[in-house]
Amino acid sequence: MFGEEIELKYLPHEEFSALVAANDEKALDYFSFDPDKQLIYYAIYTEEIVTINGAEVSRTLTLREEPASYKAVVSMCSMPYNFLFSLLQKSSNPEWVMAVIDLLMIKTDVVFMIQDQLNVTTVTEITDRARKTEVTETLQNGGSYGNTFVDYPAPGSVVEKVTTTYENTANVFIKKAYTWCMDFEQEAVGPNLTESSNETNYDYPDPESLCTNLVGTYTTTTQDGTVITTTIYESDDLLESVKVDNKNYSWTIQLVKKDINTKLFLGTWKNDTGKYYIGSEYKADGKEVKYKMPDTERETGIPPRQLSNDSEQNIDILISLLSKHENTQLHEQFMMYFWNVYKGRKIYDVDIDDILDLINTDVMTPFVGSGLENYIKAWESGGLWKFETGQSTTVPSGYMSADGQYYIVYEDGSKGHNNIGYGLATFIEKSDGSVTHPIYGRGYYNWKDQFASHGVDVTTIKTGDLIPKAAADAVFAEVLGGFEATVDSYLSRHGLTLKQHERDALVAVCYQYGNINGFAEAYNASLDSDRKCRSRINKTKL
Repeated sequence: MFGEEIELKYLPHEEFSALVAANDEKALDYFSFDPDKQLIYYAIYTEEIVTINGAEVSRTLTLREEPASYKAVVSMCSMPYNFLFSLLQKSSNPEWVMAVIDLLMIKTDVVFMIQDQLNVTTVTEITDRARKTEVTETLQNGGSYGNTFVDYPAPGSVVEKVTTTYENTANVFIKKAYTWCMDFEQEAVGPNLTESSNETNYDYPDPESLCTNLVGTYTTTTQDGTVITTTIYESDDLLESVKVDNKNYSWTIQLVKKDINTKLFLGTWKNDTGKYYIGSEYKADGKEVKYKMPDTERETGIPPRQLSNDSEQNIDILISLLSKHENTQLHEQFMMYFWNVYKGRKIYDVDIDDILDLINTDVMTPFVGSGLENYIKAWESGGLWKFETGQSTTVPSGYMSADGQYYIVYEDGSKGHNNIGYGLATFIEKSDGSVTHPIYGRGYYNWKDQFASHGVDVTTIKTGDLIPKAAADAVFAEVLGGFEATVDSYLSRHGLTLKQHERDALVAVCYQYGNINGFAEAYNASLDSDRKCRSRINKTKL
């Protein structure tokens, strides 16, 4: 049920992707990582339900996986080697440094939340017919008279088609992070519901004038010899009204806590027992901790005394060591803050807000599809891509509707060359309007079938029309997948093996120009030239 909080289970990425590809709802209960654990993957969905006069006629669920970066967590949990080396160099106490490492291994608790955002669009279309009945009575004496009746709508002709689309997106954010240096928590408040509704009513002329389709003529004769002739006409289907209701369920991310965690780190200096134990927390009135040197029973220096000068007032040498490396400059700030807390007074000027701002309190922006999709989208329509990924708050004029729900059909610079979203060319027509395709007739329609499967008839669209974003995005993914298959097949046929980034670049070229004809010949010629060049260099060296 939407609004419930469930704990997602981990699946290896290959298994997770297989569930998504199969449109298996179980995928919504799992998450995954990439091999380098730089991305977190989760599933989102689009579901469309169609009813006719209250009876369900179709239900389609489409899943897709989305990746999001979680570098914010890495930055909060990281403890680079040169930070540990600096601690060891200044303290000469390996047991204490091992205790610091324990803080990463034992007490780190980071919780992600993948927060669903749901948009529900309900389109209600009412279709009906008009019926005209002409009745003529012819008497035995030759006289006649007639009546005309018009039923609008005709009995039983009203068809109410309701299409409800549930479009799920998601925000990924850090719900809780209790690490060696940070104590951070935020929560999702909601769902917040916003609604809109609009209706278009069509004003038709007199229904009688629309009834031109002959249904049938029926003749009966009464006992007194009167001949009754009944002729029935009906209209074509009439679209009386279209109503669009929209409900958007979103969540507000609210900060609960954001502090520098002094308890764990300073717990290795002073705690309630005076002996080190995993996860010991700092006590301002506690006992100073002593550590045993390796391979001895001798307890040695208290870390603060070893880090400070003779008067125990500062740790300037350690601060200086940390300031020399870019990836430990944050740790320099931490150590100065820890020292201020330990001494109970301000010895170093530390901008606490700057440190705390390193934690990402905002919702983590998910990628729009794969890295390859991002790359293609960025150069196809950079402004649109930046808006959708949250890098810009300006809706790109001429490309997307103000509410962000529809792409606007635009020309790519040539009359009749209509595009949708990220370079999806839908119609290519010769300048003289001549027939260019034996099946589709006047003009050639790109991705006609793919768009049709998502409810869009590209043969009727024109510049300025609105196309549902979900439909165009789904077609983009399918089209790109086709180009990927084309490239992979091409490389296989020509016995070429490319690195991933080289292959992706080739897919991008294929998407832009429609083919990669001649690539293999040029690639092999380049290799031959390179081999000859290296051969000459080798001979020169000999």
